Amino acid sequence: MPDFTDDLLKELENESTPGFSVLNENGKAMLVIDKPLAGKKTSLEEVRSRLFLLSLKNVDWIAVDRAVRDASGEKYFIGDYPGSEALDARAEVFLAEDSMSASLYLHPPQGGRPLSKADLVHGLRESGITMGYLEDVIDSIAHKPEYLRHIVVARGRTPVHGENGFVQILFNTSHKPTPKKNEAGQVDHREIGLITHVAAGEPLARIVPPGTGFDGFTVDGKTIPAMAGTPAAFTQGPNTHVEGEFLVASIEGRPIAEHYGEIRVEEVILLDQVDYSTGNIDFPGSVIVENRVADGFSLATKGSIILKKSVGNISLKADGDIILAGGFMGRGEGSIESGGNIYARFIEQGRAKARNNIIIAEAAMHSQLIAGKSIEITGGRGELIGGETIAGESITCKKIGAKVETPTRLTVGTPPEVLESLHAIREEISALQETRKKIEMAIAHLKDKQIKKTAEEKDFENLIKLNEAAERYSSKIENLQDQFDTARASFPPLSGSFVYVLEQLYPKVEINLGKNRLYRSPLRGTNLRTAIYLGQDGDIAEASAPPLKSRSTEKGRGE
Repeated sequence: MPDFTDDLLKELENESTPGFSVLNENGKAMLVIDKPLAGKKTSLEEVRSRLFLLSLKNVDWIAVDRAVRDASGEKYFIGDYPGSEALDARAEVFLAEDSMSASLYLHPPQGGRPLSKADLVHGLRESGITMGYLEDVIDSIAHKPEYLRHIVVARGRTPVHGENGFVQILFNTSHKPTPKKNEAGQVDHREIGLITHVAAGEPLARIVPPGTGFDGFTVDGKTIPAMAGTPAAFTQGPNTHVEGEFLVASIEGRPIAEHYGEIRVEEVILLDQVDYSTGNIDFPGSVIVENRVADGFSLATKGSIILKKSVGNISLKADGDIILAGGFMGRGEGSIESGGNIYARFIEQGRAKARNNIIIAEAAMHSQLIAGKSIEITGGRGELIGGETIAGESITCKKIGAKVETPTRLTVGTPPEVLESLHAIREEISALQETRKKIEMAIAHLKDKQIKKTAEEKDFENLIKLNEAAERYSSKIENLQDQFDTARASFPPLSGSFVYVLEQLYPKVEINLGKNRLYRSPLRGTNLRTAIYLGQDGDIAEASAPPLKSRSTEKGRGE
């Protein structure tokens, strides 16, 4: 292959232009003129122009002419650089007003040397910056300086204040049922994990002491003390005592942790069944019934009620929780009322009221449900069919309504005080309906006697009186129902309340969101996940998820 080296060198020589340099050697200006290239020389005019630009002092123009004429590549002293000597790079230190950071502002060298890491650290220390050095940053600007800009090179540490002490609960306080699976892998709803039991002497809670935290510091070496957390204390309830850092059960029973902090142990009575052998039960502690509760009987407690079998037409009233491992078939007459939460596998034709939450594992059908906070039916079929359902904050179900278009009425966002009034009206309506039912049965009996021609003169008089009474009671019931509907529709709803349908919303479902905001399900229903609530503009809104709501977490709870 041909060798193009000679041609390339000639090309480079032809294109090259001789240059010159003005060097600063300890404040002395030295001129170097490169040797001519291919007959090309540096012009005197070009050199003079550059020297004027540099503002040199005491220029020896004769030496300049000689250097240009000789073009030897040698150094010629031609004058002095501005200033008496070359200037090294320098750094200014800036301290933030709160003394929590410090920065450097680097000035470039003027003929002198740059700053080393040792120079930078020395400058910081001389300025009183002794702590919080950012070593990586200092290393970086020492090796690759960034001039004429502020660079933070030290940071203080804010103090970490100690966390407050708190009471750690040592037993399960969750109201969420957790049914266990049997050997066949099937869910056993009789074992729902909500019946908590402690022995005498068993620890219920412990005091977790407050933290001390970590002190902070400023970059100029001052300590910022951390504040210790606040100690916690037990809110001691009945049947408990303190042993060192622990709150301990004084008796065997059911432990309770109230939302306001009190921890107590309820005395528990364990019954095989409730019937004529026991009579109605009124007990100051908690009641657990292993087997059946006969129809027509009642249980009332200051504690909680736990029934392990399904029940029918009975009356339950508890200041605490009511837990039904089975279901509740009220037949239109039974009722349960809880000052806490209600859990049941299913509720059918019953009345249930809870101060807090109602959690149903399978389904609720043709019932009256009232909860101060939330109602959840999300396990199994997860169905809410027919009846009247009222909740203060939310109602969440898999399915609402039925394929056969059963009328189903819901009210959500009810303030607690309105809830109480609605419940009172509903109870009054139920009592009047019971009386009217008895009147109608008596009327039917007298009419049957008339048909059989066994009625006496007194029966005819009584029939007139009973018909008048039936009409009077019907009018009262109608009037109270109007009051109920008016009150239900007029209250201002609680902010963030919603109805959440996870799978299916059927036709004939009516949802009252307060202030006469009434939602009716589409004629064909919907099978989409849907949340129904009032938007910020006060109009009904639909979305795939409920509105966001901030929730406070309670530290140390055994959830």
